[in-house]
Amino acid sequence: MDSMILIRDQIKTIYSRYAVYIDPVLKFMLALITYIAINGSVGHMRVLKNPVLVVLVALLNAVLPASAVLPIACISVILHMYSISLLCAVIVGALFTLLFLLYFRFAPKDSMLVLLTPLAFILHIPYALPICAGLLGNAYSCVSVVCGVIAYYVIVYVANSALSLEGTDVEKMTASFRTFFGGIIGNKTMLLVLVAFAATTLLVYLVRRLSIDYAWYIAIGAGIVTDFLIILIGNSMMNLEVSVFALFIGSIIAIPIALIVKFFCFYPDYAKTEILQFEDDEYYYYVKAVPKLKVISGKENTNRSAERNFRRGS
Repeated sequence: MDSMILIRDQIKTIYSRYAVYIDPVLKFMLALITYIAINGSVGHMRVLKNPVLVVLVALLNAVLPASAVLPIACISVILHMYSISLLCAVIVGALFTLLFLLYFRFAPKDSMLVLLTPLAFILHIPYALPICAGLLGNAYSCVSVVCGVIAYYVIVYVANSALSLEGTDVEKMTASFRTFFGGIIGNKTMLLVLVAFAATTLLVYLVRRLSIDYAWYIAIGAGIVTDFLIILIGNSMMNLEVSVFALFIGSIIAIPIALIVKFFCFYPDYAKTEILQFEDDEYYYYVKAVPKLKVISGKENTNRSAERNFRRGS
């Protein structure tokens, strides 16, 4: 365990030292994966699928703020929708606009969650997303997760129903409009996942903020169980076709992912917890102080021992 803590501290030290070089690389990789995933799901416009163009746009994202990946990705999806039909592009564009208004109203700093939620589905680790969002975000992070879920199911629906949405005359466009909204609003699986992910994100956030020992571990466990039970019970009550086996495996996979996030972001040493008391003219203050878990390397330990010996000799 001590060696893992030392490795973690070394990784954080290296990142803080070379962040100016590491951040652009990470943004490039995130953008590249995002655009490849979009082209693989709804890649109907050949120009946008050009590998050279994909790499160039990803390189552009490397020098732009990380939040720029999301709007560029949305524009890419809308252009792909335009290749299917103008109406499809208008509908998806209007839907994305509504999601952006909702997202900017409640969680303007959580653009990564909106982007990472569809990617988590594509990478087959969706159940880790609401847990991590609750651990690292705030109460409004559930809004960003919900927006990401809707965006993912819209992309999946269009990818599976592209032929039925094609058409330029009035009758076909009207039929496409009804088909699209019927397929999205009537998607009970999407509604179930929305409820499960929003509830899980909010629960994990509330539990991990409690002033109790091992709050983050309890939050992870409570989130995994809550997400699993909501989807399992909803799947049974609504007669959906959610794979219970995939749900179980996905929930198990979410545990180590959440623990890794916890290991790098929150590492208290509960064995050394102290309860401190202060007072002033009006109040008594009781403070629970939990030190961060640290391991002294051999070199640091030698230096400290030498310093103590020097003080004793003097």
